[in-house]
Amino acid sequence: MAKSKINIFVLIGAVTIILFLGVQYFSTQSILGTETMERDIPNLIAPGASFIVNYKAIGVSGKWGVIIEDNLEGGCKFPSGSTKYSAVMLSDEGTTKQITVTSPTTGSCKFTGTYMYDETRGEISFPAGIVEICKRNTDADTDCSNSVSKAELVIYINKWVDNSITKVQLIKAITAWAAGG
Repeated sequence: MAKSKINIFVLIGAVTIILFLGVQYFSTQSILGTETMERDIPNLIAPGASFIVNYKAIGVSGKWGVIIEDNLEGGCKFPSGSTKYSAVMLSDEGTTKQITVTSPTTGSCKFTGTYMYDETRGEISFPAGIVEICKRNTDADTDCSNSVSKAELVIYINKWVDNSITKVQLIKAITAWAAGG
């Protein structure tokens, strides 16, 4: 009888400890299953220019981590010169991550990728994104409108005054402005 009372006390103690640890474990878990990610890219970029891709964790709290894998098609490159980007974001580092991408001189760049917060939901695809490389008639066309405005021409003239561009580059810009495009 005394032995069975000891066994009952041991069993009650073990259950209490398990329940306590279980509550502690689940109260520190921060992945709720509602977290998402956003990838923000520009719609239009100048030929050969660099641009920023913003990754943002949405609906997160407490301690969390997310794995990001993104792929590029069309000539854009991540800083490593690669068309693949792999990263981990941790709660200690904030909810945003930025990466610089370089565009080719023509065409467009297509982004496809995934992110993963936990193994239950697995990988979730980012919406596909496309960055168009604008067509410019001269380097003076900074807004990629395929025409040179008076404001763009004035800026370009100042670049010539500062010896940042050549006479040939400036005359091409003046010609494009005068032609209305």
